[in-house]
Amino acid sequence: MSNLKAKTPFVKLVIPAIVAIILSGYCVSNTLILITLGMGIALISLSYLLIWHHQYATRWIFSIGVYFVIYAAFSFSAYLSNEQSKYNFTHASTHYIGTIASIPQEKNKTFACEIIISHPRNKKIIAYIQKNEIAKSLKPGDEVVFYSKIDSIKNFGNPDDFNYARYMHNKGFAGTTYIPGNMWQVTGKINRSLSTQALLFRQKTINLYKSLNLSHEAFTFVTALTLGYKEDLSNELKRAFQASGTSHVLAVSGLHVGIIFAAIALLTTIFGKVSRLRVFQQVVIITSLWAYALLTGMSPSVTRATIMLTIALIGKATNRNLFTYNIIAASAFLILLFNPLQLFDVGFQMSFAAVISIVAINPILVGIIKPNHKISKWITNLITISLSAQLGVLPITLYYFGTFPTYFFLANLIVVPAITIAIYTAAPTLVVTIFSDMGATLLKPIQQVFKWALESIIEITLRFVYLIESLPMSQLNNIHISLFQTIIAIITISTCIYYVKQRTPASLILTLCSLLIIVASFIHTNATNITNKIVISNSPDKADIYLYIDNKKTNLQTPKNGFIPHNHKKILLLSENKLDNIIAKKKLELDILILSNDKSFSISKIHNIFSFKILVIDSTIPNYIREKWHKECQSLGIDVHDISKDGAYLINL
Repeated sequence: MSNLKAKTPFVKLVIPAIVAIILSGYCVSNTLILITLGMGIALISLSYLLIWHHQYATRWIFSIGVYFVIYAAFSFSAYLSNEQSKYNFTHASTHYIGTIASIPQEKNKTFACEIIISHPRNKKIIAYIQKNEIAKSLKPGDEVVFYSKIDSIKNFGNPDDFNYARYMHNKGFAGTTYIPGNMWQVTGKINRSLSTQALLFRQKTINLYKSLNLSHEAFTFVTALTLGYKEDLSNELKRAFQASGTSHVLAVSGLHVGIIFAAIALLTTIFGKVSRLRVFQQVVIITSLWAYALLTGMSPSVTRATIMLTIALIGKATNRNLFTYNIIAASAFLILLFNPLQLFDVGFQMSFAAVISIVAINPILVGIIKPNHKISKWITNLITISLSAQLGVLPITLYYFGTFPTYFFLANLIVVPAITIAIYTAAPTLVVTIFSDMGATLLKPIQQVFKWALESIIEITLRFVYLIESLPMSQLNNIHISLFQTIIAIITISTCIYYVKQRTPASLILTLCSLLIIVASFIHTNATNITNKIVISNSPDKADIYLYIDNKKTNLQTPKNGFIPHNHKKILLLSENKLDNIIAKKKLELDILILSNDKSFSISKIHNIFSFKILVIDSTIPNYIREKWHKECQSLGIDVHDISKDGAYLINL
């Protein structure tokens, strides 16, 4: 055990870093950071002032001092990141200057893009620019001046929704805005940073894929597979890969970095055979990997894999053996050092959970199966790695998504080799296309062959994924677990692995205790009464009212104009204005009145006919009408819940 600790110094360093980031959202202050930093420096200084023959016995003083310094450093870094993502814009329209920081994504009526504002304050936002011919020419690095109101990023408020606001906060976004076509213009200045150049190269590569005239599904898949560009992926394709347990293929990850690494290592083998050029080989590989990481957007999984391979290659170049757990911890430490809020990113959590579980569990599974032949070893390795990774990410998947793919091992057995072939086919296809477009007409037939091969392997892969999705019980849904259950599940898996490796009474007791706790938590959850609800959901441009029973969405048939059944409350839904000719001698008593679809309602007319406690305006009503109704309700003293602004409206049954 002591030997293991000596080999994993970064494991001990990353723990105070993680604790500091988690606590930064609750009890961080500049004073506390300075006190912690001062204590750390004092303890480190004290360890050096001790008499030399006492220094080894009191080395724990130095360690605690280092932990305090790391805690203070990461607390301050997390504080700065939270401040950067905090919404503190004026509530009125203002002039802003910023730089386009992503490839503009075409929507139905707008172009969505990231903008890093430089004036009047440094913030990152999501902007929706009204579609026109000038907006089509926008590209990463363009500086724009615009006049708009920046809103905070909010959740839809539906009970089964992902916490989008928190997700965007962790990504560094402070707000969102809509910019009309006549309220912006480019300044002529261009940002030429390395990240911008990578985005421009990414856009050129996407355009190169477009020139191949692939089918839309093949195009969106290959751009996601090789570039990590997922904006054009259809929801059907995303669901199919999620149901088959191969969604990691759509997000450029450690698997993709490993495939690229293998190709570059093979191409530079000639350098590795010459002892004097081995260092040069490692430099070429490392530079190529970081260039690829930059090209794909520096996702957590790609960054993690690239850092790990970089550390391993440096160790190889200097003839040092590096311990795997230490490399994992070092990569996490470095990622969090530059972006502490990555800790709360789902991709970061799943990436590290998968690689840690592969390192911990895969050797156990391989040791149990012990295949003899090369083919059986290859198949066994694919299955055991897939099983190890799925076991590691299972608690996180259930917590965030509540789903589990049942045929993941079968899907990965086919999809992983297929996407490897696809990536290796895509690269020469692009190269041949570039030279062909430059006038090398003799390469046209070769280009067509590569294009056919690429499209064929993609079509086979997608058909197989859709086949897996269509199988009975391909995905188990609505298995959501709480944060407490997630933590206990991770502890349970860890203690089970510890017991398998140690086989000691203490490890067995730990395993049984953790199993007992998680079983008790599930029994408690099932025994607890769950409040069922009617949900008037926040669905853009869509009226959606449903039942939410036992944490599951159930359809509810509602009339266009009529009452929604409820045991204790009178709830009336109006979707068509048929009130003009109605004269009420006595107001109809209601608890809740819901207005939907029709923008011709008169609030004063409604107020003369109905008496209600609250008016609910659903998300199908246009903004300018909602603002008009708000003013009328305010003058009449009517309480309003605006779903587009306040989130979904929940009614307990």
